[in-house]
Amino acid sequence: MPVSFRRAMTADLPIITTIYNQAIRRGGITDDDQEVTVDDRQPWFDAFTDHFPLWVILDRHRVIGFVGLEEFFPHPNFDQSAQVCLYLDNSV
Repeated sequence: MPVSFRRAMTADLPIITTIYNQAIRRGGITDDDQEVTVDDRQPWFDAFTDHFPLWVILDRHRVIGFVGLEEFFPHPNFDQSAQVCLYLDNSV
């Protein structure tokens, strides 16, 4: 399977949200217990930066997941620390 990565773009947010909602329905993976909308996820998406980036995972140019580096803890001592979020499409 030829998997590749690229930085996530705003146009990817609907599929990212769909994949995230799969995890919510599955349960025990995220702290959300209700499905979210693209509008709900926009602030989360906007928080990614060059320092804490978000990538989509592609299989033959089709988004099959996403991986991001999120701020670990909002404190100067942890500026270089990140937590990793990784979600894959259940249909793959």
